[in-house]
Amino acid sequence: MTEDEQIKAAIEMSMKDQNIKSNEPITIDDDDDDYNFIDEDDVEDFESINESDNEQKQENKNKMKEKEKEKEETFEIDPSLSKEELCENFHSKFKAVVNPEPTSGDTTDIQFRLPDGKRMVRSFLVTDKVLVLFEYIKGSIPEAKDQPFDLLNFRESLIDKLSQTLHEANLEDSAISVSYI
Repeated sequence: MTEDEQIKAAIEMSMKDQNIKSNEPITIDDDDDDYNFIDEDDVEDFESINESDNEQKQENKNKMKEKEKEKEETFEIDPSLSKEELCENFHSKFKAVVNPEPTSGDTTDIQFRLPDGKRMVRSFLVTDKVLVLFEYIKGSIPEAKDQPFDLLNFRESLIDKLSQTLHEANLEDSAISVSYI
């Protein structure tokens, strides 16, 4: 069967389904009353809605930036304090957060060595702050909720790198030790 024959057969089947005989004329309603046309007022309304949406989105972005900035500001490092004192001071400020593991984007795997000898491996975005590691440990390990701890990379404390990204702190594909204070 040729393409034209297939189309003709499909049209005939369609017409049978609608109880239309092939010799009946088909009326096409092209009355414009059934259609809604956009006039200039509608375009202006749409533009004003779009502008207010854009303003709302920008406002939300600004709020998110402010929250991020506030979060960073609450973890100012006092150079006169020892690492242990910093960990104890900040422990109450850390949230116990276990976010879903990222499935896309630029990620890195971090291995955590726990005080009991166990190991945990988890993926993070390289743009995540070091603070996210502290929050993850506090949210993942029951003992870390109540007991101040530090994270160490090659025996170097990460408490003073809270506002750096994992990339900036050179922590991509690292093994990090969890040490209770």
